[in-house]
Amino acid sequence: MASKQPIYAVRPRIFSSETIARMYPTAVRILSEIGLRVRHPHLLEAARRAGMRVVEDRAFPEKSTFADLVAENGPSANQNSQPEEPLAAPITLTIHNYSEKYHAIETDEIMPYTSERLIEATKLVDTCAARRVHSGAPGVPTDVPPYLRTVLQFKIGAQYSRTGRIYWDAQYARSLRYVMDMAEAVGHPIRTLPVFVNSPLCIGGESEIAVLEFRDRLESIRVSNISSAGLSAPIRIADAVTVGLAEVLGTAAVMRVATGLPIIWEIAVTGGSPQATLERWAAEEVSAFYHGKQPEPPEGTIFTGAEAPGIQAAAEKMYFFTYGALFGCRTFLGAGNLQGEIIWSGEQLMIDLEMRDYVQQVVSGIDSDFNPDLCIVETKEGVDLGIFLALESTARAYRQVTWFPHLFDRPDLRRRAKETVRQQLAEYDYALEPEITRELERIYERAERDLAYL
Repeated sequence: MASKQPIYAVRPRIFSSETIARMYPTAVRILSEIGLRVRHPHLLEAARRAGMRVVEDRAFPEKSTFADLVAENGPSANQNSQPEEPLAAPITLTIHNYSEKYHAIETDEIMPYTSERLIEATKLVDTCAARRVHSGAPGVPTDVPPYLRTVLQFKIGAQYSRTGRIYWDAQYARSLRYVMDMAEAVGHPIRTLPVFVNSPLCIGGESEIAVLEFRDRLESIRVSNISSAGLSAPIRIADAVTVGLAEVLGTAAVMRVATGLPIIWEIAVTGGSPQATLERWAAEEVSAFYHGKQPEPPEGTIFTGAEAPGIQAAAEKMYFFTYGALFGCRTFLGAGNLQGEIIWSGEQLMIDLEMRDYVQQVVSGIDSDFNPDLCIVETKEGVDLGIFLALESTARAYRQVTWFPHLFDRPDLRRRAKETVRQQLAEYDYALEPEITRELERIYERAERDLAYL
C-alpha cells in the first residue's frame, strides 16, 4: 500500500508578529521599573557584582544584561513551522510524576501512595512501554520522610521501569545529591537542572539553591516560569505572557552571572480547561519568536479536572487529544492523571491509551494510492457478488485500514480497563541489572542515614 499522508490543521497564530514584537520592550520596562525579587543572598550579590542595580532584595536588570538571549527580529521567513517528520511520528504518552494519590482499582478509592503501591504502578507503566508510554514512577511515595520521597521515587522508577532512568527534578535541593548519584549509576547522568521562577517576578527557591550547590556537575540550566493567568500573572493572556518573558529573561540573566553556565529558557502560562491549550501555545509562540525560530509541533497535555475515570475525564482528555494531534502534537503529558496532576490511575491509563489509538488512526491519514483500472475491476467483482466483504482485496487490506478497539467495543469499559491492568501486571517481566540494583540500594541507604530525620 502507498504511504499515508498525515492529517493536520494549520496551527493557529495566537498573536500577530507586531504584538509579539511589543512584548520584549515591555518586558525590559518591567525589569527596569519593577525589578526581580531575589531571595538568595549569593544570587543578589552576583547580580550586584555584574553591574545590575540592586535595591534591598530586588535586582533591576537592564536590556544589555540579556540582549544576547533574545532574537529581537523574530524567526526568518523561510523557516518551516510544520516539520513533516514530527507530524508523521506516532503519538507518545508521558505521565506527570508529581501525583501523591493513587486510584485503587479494587475499591475505587483514592489513597496516598505507599512505596508498595508506587512499585505496582511503576510496573504497570513499564508493561505499556511497547505501546509508547514513557515514564518512571508515576507518583511520589508518602510513607517515607519528605526529603527521601524524590530519592525513593527515582530509585523505584529506575529499578522497575525500563523508561524510568530519566530525571525530571527533585523537590528539595538536599535530596538531589542522591538522585544525581543514582542517575550516574544507571548511566543517565544529570547535566542540566531546571530553575523555576516563583511568579510573580521572584527567584531564590529550591531549584536555584540546587543549581548553586551542584553547579560543577552541570553543563547548562533550563529556566522557566509557571505562572497562572489571573492568579500569579495578569488575567489577559498577552499581559501574562509578557510578564513571563520578563521573568525568564531576568532570571536567566541573574543565573548566568551567578554560575557562568549556558541558559535555555522558555515561557509557561497555565490555566483552566479548555483555554489551557491556547495559553500554552501562546507562551510557546512568544518563546519561539524570541529564539528566532518558528514554533515547533508542541507537546500536548491531557489533564482533566475529574477525580475518577468517567464521562468528564473522557470528554476533557479526548478534547485535548483531538485538538492537539490535529495541530501537530505527537507527545502528550498526563497519561493516567486525574484532578490535574494530583491523582494517578492505572485504569485511566488504559482508557487514555484507547483514546490515543483512536486519534492516532485519524491523524495518520489514509492510503492515498489510487489505480482507476483496479477500482473498476474491484467494483465489478463486488457488484457481481453483491458484497465487497468477500473480495480478496478486502481481506488483504481490512486490518490495515480498520481500527480495532481494545476497550470501546465492550459493554462495561471500566471493568474491562481494570481487567487489562491486572492482566498486564501479571505479565510484568522487567528486571534491572543486579549490579545496578545493588548500587541504587547503597545510595538509598546513604540517603536514609542522612535525610530520614531532617
